[in-house]
Amino acid sequence: MAHQRHGLPVAPEGGERLIPLDPLQTPAVLLGMAGAVLVAGRGAGTRACGFCAWVIGNLFWVAYGIVTGNPYVMVMFAFYWVTAVAGAVNCAHHWR
Repeated sequence: MAHQRHGLPVAPEGGERLIPLDPLQTPAVLLGMAGAVLVAGRGAGTRACGFCAWVIGNLFWVAYGIVTGNPYVMVMFAFYWVTAVAGAVNCAHHWR
């Protein structure tokens, strides 16, 4: 049996469950959520940081779509990336 208890992966010595974090989805989700919070802020600088978080997070989603062969995710988040870049540029112009 491959180190499982109740169908969940466990440490080889029988310790705590191992929770694998996807190296592409985890930062994408965290950056997306952080971006949403920051874009809702009042200051232009705060909003600009939110758009920058979205720019980076959306690139993670595009990479995920490429790695998994999912063109729908890739195209959707590529479009979101373009809109996030536009938002960051607009915030930069208003911030000056």
